[in-house]
Amino acid sequence: MFIGMFVFLFGAITAAQAGAMGPDVGKAKKAATKIFSIIARPSKIDALSKLSGSPPAEAFNGTIEFKDVWFRYPTRLQKWVFKGLNLKIN
Repeated sequence: MFIGMFVFLFGAITAAQAGAMGPDVGKAKKAATKIFSIIARPSKIDALSKLSGSPPAEAFNGTIEFKDVWFRYPTRLQKWVFKGLNLKIN
């Protein structure tokens, strides 16, 4: 009898908690629909159209170099993103 009573009690508690999440599930479904519609939208830019006329990688020469770069966001002055970064890209 006690087991039956506990099963009924825990079932009711679980149902109440699940019912409380009902509005959140609806909001999540609406947000997911909006996100997937944006992802499925075709791009206005044809990224592959420029590839046929571009020069080969061997045609480029030179380097990009960063020396002693320090950077932090204005809203997080205590946290440095780069602190003395040195980077050379051929």
